[in-house]
Amino acid sequence: MHQPDSIGLLQLAGCHLLHWSGEHLFWDLAMFVVLGAICERWLPRAFTITLLVCTVAIPLAVFWAHPNIDVYRGLSGLDTAIFSLLATALWLRSRPVQDHFQEVVCGLLLVALWSKIILEFQSGQVLFVQQVDFVPLPIAHAVGGLVGSVVALWSAPSSRSFPFPRSPNNREVYR
Repeated sequence: MHQPDSIGLLQLAGCHLLHWSGEHLFWDLAMFVVLGAICERWLPRAFTITLLVCTVAIPLAVFWAHPNIDVYRGLSGLDTAIFSLLATALWLRSRPVQDHFQEVVCGLLLVALWSKIILEFQSGQVLFVQQVDFVPLPIAHAVGGLVGSVVALWSAPSSRSFPFPRSPNNREVYR
């Protein structure tokens, strides 16, 4: 997305579809398809809200935080949002049913996510990509992660109506 004098909705949404290389597209799309399929099935309303908010909020935050950036491309901010949505929702679901293993795993996933984002802010480098031909913008990941967690917290259902598999203690399994 080029930074114009005025930003249109098509430009806001379109920047997530553009990528710097085939490899960049492949990894972003792989993450989006896997996590998106899970979120669409288990958290359809929260998934839709997360994508709608992030589609607009991420590029606006990028251009607000980096007014010198001319072009923003990539799906990783949306990937981070749905990862955060799913991990936060699973963490919230584990607490009322006292699934301590899931609670710890999801909590550690969220800590790892935010540690990665903080490291990227501090280093100015992306953590999992060796060769980059673009300027890393961890603000996109931070906004995505924040929105995903906030939407999960806002839309958290009761443990009885949560459509995820329950722990072996409860013997109710999602089908």
